[in-house]
Amino acid sequence: MSAQSSRPVPSSGALVEAPGDLARPGVRRGQSAIVRPTAITKHGIRQFVETKDAVRLFLQNCVGTVDLDCAPDLARIATKARNAEYNPKRFSAAIVRLREPKCASLIFASGKMVVTGAKNEDDTRLAARRVAKMVKLLGHEASFKDFKIQNLVGTGDVGFPIRLEGIALSHSSRSSYEPELFPGLIYRMQVPRVVLLIFVSGKVVITGAKTRSALVQAAEAIMPALLEHRKDSAQAAAAAAAAAASAAAGGGVAPAGAASSSASSAASLGAAAAAGARARRVVRVTAASDVDPEAARLRHRLNAESGAVGGGGVAISAPVIRTVATAAGPRRRAGQVSRPSVRPRG
Repeated sequence: MSAQSSRPVPSSGALVEAPGDLARPGVRRGQSAIVRPTAITKHGIRQFVETKDAVRLFLQNCVGTVDLDCAPDLARIATKARNAEYNPKRFSAAIVRLREPKCASLIFASGKMVVTGAKNEDDTRLAARRVAKMVKLLGHEASFKDFKIQNLVGTGDVGFPIRLEGIALSHSSRSSYEPELFPGLIYRMQVPRVVLLIFVSGKVVITGAKTRSALVQAAEAIMPALLEHRKDSAQAAAAAAAAAASAAAGGGVAPAGAASSSASSAASLGAAAAAGARARRVVRVTAASDVDPEAARLRHRLNAESGAVGGGGVAISAPVIRTVATAAGPRRRAGQVSRPSVRPRG
């Protein structure tokens, strides 16, 4: 026992299956004998890898596959196991959920099994072994062959905001940035073959890696581009100064008042946009406001609102009222004609 427990642990970081409880106290068969670096995050205890720039990448998900080398009866598994479900009309695999480690296993009729939801490689291997043992106890000749890690997802924070527009322009062949659809920039790296989600706050998500070294390599490869397009206070001040200088050169305004004029124009534009957002129906023109008291009150209200929004306003004459947009009124369908209200005669 002492000879087995004193075996040196390889420094390459490869998974070593512990022979029972001999490698380390508390290590079961299927777990790694290597002590992984861990930290406490807001999502719980997570394992992490660290780059040369001191950026920690926390493992959030791990997907592994294994071959059971048999043709399992999925209906029998779903019937006999209380933590399994099988609905062939919705999905062609039986889903087995484990509490410890918390993950889900997909068992297909061909004997292939996919384990997803585990937080690291060790939990993925342990969950795959437990499900394979359960299938074997149900009367199938199941084995444990060709276990592989197919996907590792790591998240990290570089510690500074990033100008995503600059990365999208300088790396247009590999990146995709559509802020109207998704707030992050999608960067497809070739070596290693991973996909990175980069956010303006400095958060980075790396997916598609098969090893921890691939996560580290991808983070170190993207770091020069992130540093090049770093958004800091000095750059923001320079951009504001350039904008003020261009406004002064175009409009003949002194640079000292450029900021105040731009702020007032922005405020007026915002108020006009808010007033336009409140309007829902088209304004029509007629001379009915001269004789209709309701139209006259409406004309006065429009004059007041236009004066408040435009800073001086545009006077609306008497024949310029028929129907106005109101926030509380229902929307009119296309082609619908407004009918005048008929009042009963007294």
